[in-house]
Amino acid sequence: MEPGPILTLRDVTRRYGAREVVQQAGFTLKPGRITCLLGPSGCGKSTILRLVAGLEPLDEGEIAIGGQTVSAPGLTVPPEQRGVGLVFQDNALFPHLTVRDNVGFGVQSLGKVARQALVDELLARLHVDHLADKWPHTLSGGEQQRVAIARALAREPVLLLLDEPFSGLDGHLRAQIRRSLMLDLQSVGTTVLVVTHDPDEAMAIADDLILMADGRILQTGSPADCYDHPASLVAARLLGDALEVRVTMNGATAASPFGPVPAGHGATLIVRPRDMFIAREGMPATVLSVRKIGHETLATVESEVGEFSIDPGSTAVTAGQAIHLQLRARVPN
Repeated sequence: MEPGPILTLRDVTRRYGAREVVQQAGFTLKPGRITCLLGPSGCGKSTILRLVAGLEPLDEGEIAIGGQTVSAPGLTVPPEQRGVGLVFQDNALFPHLTVRDNVGFGVQSLGKVARQALVDELLARLHVDHLADKWPHTLSGGEQQRVAIARALAREPVLLLLDEPFSGLDGHLRAQIRRSLMLDLQSVGTTVLVVTHDPDEAMAIADDLILMADGRILQTGSPADCYDHPASLVAARLLGDALEVRVTMNGATAASPFGPVPAGHGATLIVRPRDMFIAREGMPATVLSVRKIGHETLATVESEVGEFSIDPGSTAVTAGQAIHLQLRARVPN
């Protein structure tokens, strides 16, 4: 029998005055998986994290952890009784404590020997055991992050919440640290909810995605499903460039600027620039500019559906050139 969800949100609403910052949000988290809550800054992502952690009350709806209701109107179970670990963007390590003492801070109830064994295990698992006697201010951003996560894991939470965990890291190390840390968390087996505004980050680390904008949950599912089958143009654009193209239904096919496409998409197509290629016929477009970015060439083109960039592939194009575009395959719904 499949285990039940670790976290369940049902129609959760949070207001600040008359403004609804979270509106009827609902989703579930499966045990042992890494889920990314993706959306632009100010859309309510961090508020959801605070609601789940018990740092704020909700106004409507219900939050359950492990099947037990922890938040409802008039009910807010204290954070320390939820079995949740929360790591903020700034990591919030105690500056007057060593790395070892930071990690062991929340488990003072354990005996000295048991606490030391637990701390040593976590430091080793997160590859910071060589920093045990260091002070937080002497650590790099990535090292501080690992120590903060070790401290959160020391209490053996059923759910770990990470708020923009990689935003403060240097760009050239970010992908490497992100990949290494996610592998470490997967090995621990903890259920993780990561808040991020970075679509590349979300696609790289998530087992499951939750897309959010303007206080509302737009779509949930696997990264591939959310990318290839977006629920709306807004959801599609959270994961990259996307265009909305009107079509005219005609039985089993639909007329589009690219030519006939299979029917079943409704009155519009959601098309990503990568879905297009230069062909002998199709939608007319004009090349506005061509630029080299590393090993890639990008051509900015203008057409009846707007201005966007495409990869011209092996086709040589120049600014001012008239071209035609077709679709590579079935377009996302």
